Amino acid sequence: MKHTIVLAACLLIFATACGPSSAEQATMTATVQTATAASWTKTPTATLIPTLTPTLTPSPTPTAIPEFLSGWIFYENEWLTLYYPPDWTTTEPREHACMPGSTDCVINLLHSAAEDVRIEIVRYPPGSSPVQDVEKTDQEDWDLKIMLAMLNGIDINAIKLISRTVFEVGGETAVQRVYEYPIVDMASMRIVGKWYINNVRVINGKDEYIFEMRTEVQEEFNAYQNIPDQILSTIVFLK
Repeated sequence: MKHTIVLAACLLIFATACGPSSAEQATMTATVQTATAASWTKTPTATLIPTLTPTLTPSPTPTAIPEFLSGWIFYENEWLTLYYPPDWTTTEPREHACMPGSTDCVINLLHSAAEDVRIEIVRYPPGSSPVQDVEKTDQEDWDLKIMLAMLNGIDINAIKLISRTVFEVGGETAVQRVYEYPIVDMASMRIVGKWYINNVRVINGKDEYIFEMRTEVQEEFNAYQNIPDQILSTIVFLK
């Protein structure tokens, strides 16, 4: 990471988003093979929020991705299958690759060692709380992000929600938020940068999955903004 001082609020946010962790970490086996030709279309139902506290920065919703790209890498574990681009590589060891506090890291992808951008999918098995509607869960998580920022003295106007989109992943309803979140120097409490985040939440059965692309570099975020939709469109849940 280009910044060595990490926002304490971000760690709290990640820990909160992780949810309860009671299931044992599953062993994943990955199979790599050449992707077969296929085609797919994503038709999102996009909802750009007209007003927001903090300030909303409107932008076009993600566009549908064209044809599936042949030559992508097939990836499988006990929970799901997916394809990812051949110029991205998996990060190992898998169990240490995802966000702090995660319980089941499905996959972590790195595009280049010279770049800051990463993609990861984390599975959160059910805990003591009942599984909620994904849209309700998403809104509660977003409200918590804002509250934690306020408690840590962060100017909430620096948190910018770019878009919120509802669509399907693997036949299940998913909520996508694209947003910017400040990076704060905890010694001076000054904002020293920002995260560019594409976050997707989906609930399959009793399990919750979080897909996230994150980087501190806007140029990288813009260059790979279509990759999350492409990968998500290939997901098939196995149970």
